[in-house]
Amino acid sequence: MRRAAWRKTIPALPGLLELYAGPLSVWSAEVAARVEVEIREPLRGHLGGYGLPVLPTEAAAVVLPAGVTGPDALYAALQNAVCVQMVAAFAAAVDACSHALEPMLVQTEKMQAHLRRCVQDLQDLGMSLRG
Repeated sequence: MRRAAWRKTIPALPGLLELYAGPLSVWSAEVAARVEVEIREPLRGHLGGYGLPVLPTEAAAVVLPAGVTGPDALYAALQNAVCVQMVAAFAAAVDACSHALEPMLVQTEKMQAHLRRCVQDLQDLGMSLRG
């Protein structure tokens, strides 16, 4: 999912650089909004039907280091900032899924232990009936 989101977002960055040649704050907000969409859509598409708690789909603001000058340096800094945001957002989603699965794993382990006891009881009963 992260790779797909990356592939959709990064090719759009040069167009955003040209479109928002003005203040970096407006430009950063537009990039952050695009990153958030590219995170939210695959998470909802792939995990939405599983009844999980609310998935973290909000990306933090894209923060560019101070003193970035020139379009090439800005593009490189932006790629890095987008990568950091996507990694953090998808890691948070994985954590949310893991926490949602923990209660099910506990219940599964209890059920397996119960089934092992039942199997042992049935084997004991079979041995006593044969003996």
